[in-house]
Amino acid sequence: MSGDYLIPDDMTGWTGRDSKGPPRGGNSRAASLTVEHVREIKRRLNAGEAATKIAADFPVTAKQIGRIKRRESWSHVHVD
Repeated sequence: MSGDYLIPDDMTGWTGRDSKGPPRGGNSRAASLTVEHVREIKRRLNAGEAATKIAADFPVTAKQIGRIKRRESWSHVHVD
């Protein structure tokens, strides 16, 4: 069974050998945020706003805002 694995619906067509890899961020059908949302979140974090206050304005938790801040998620999105 070497090399066999399940591919979720949002990764149909991805063989694991693509240089781009699985869908990231807003390209994933499961994403709650868009790239523009994340840019706004990063701007607000850079301005010193609390994660809990930011999370209240978006469909995510303060924990997810913390992941964005630490670049554990959405690291490919940069603020101008």
